[in-house]
Amino acid sequence: MMKGYFKNQKATDKTLKNGWIRTGDVGYYDEEEFFYVTDRLKNVIKVDGCQVSTIEIENELKKHPLVEECCVIGKPDSEHGEVPLAFVIAKEEVSEEELQNFMKDKLSQFKQLKGGIKFVKTLPKSENGKILKRELKLMI
Repeated sequence: MMKGYFKNQKATDKTLKNGWIRTGDVGYYDEEEFFYVTDRLKNVIKVDGCQVSTIEIENELKKHPLVEECCVIGKPDSEHGEVPLAFVIAKEEVSEEELQNFMKDKLSQFKQLKGGIKFVKTLPKSENGKILKRELKLMI
């Protein structure tokens, strides 16, 4: 295991906690002690104190035949902490109501897109094609 970051105690303290390395990965292990990584903390928002995977919501939304691409972020909310907000590039015209109805039976109530759906022509991306969620947060 690593001992820490060279000449960077702040980063060491943030990463190493009680003998564990905090990678930002979210996962679980099964009864046979196989370990599975399922998400990243950066892709998790807090809704009513529950951890919600934005990737899970995106994967369901992408199943709609008129959704070309999407990204979900947490929108600050005084009642719930955060609520999921989707940015969607549609293949053809589709209404927010249609997409909200599509999602109703697919996810729990607290995972619904209570922050709404914003239709966009493009999503901000890095040079390697990764969607830049920090830029989407500025669009709220």
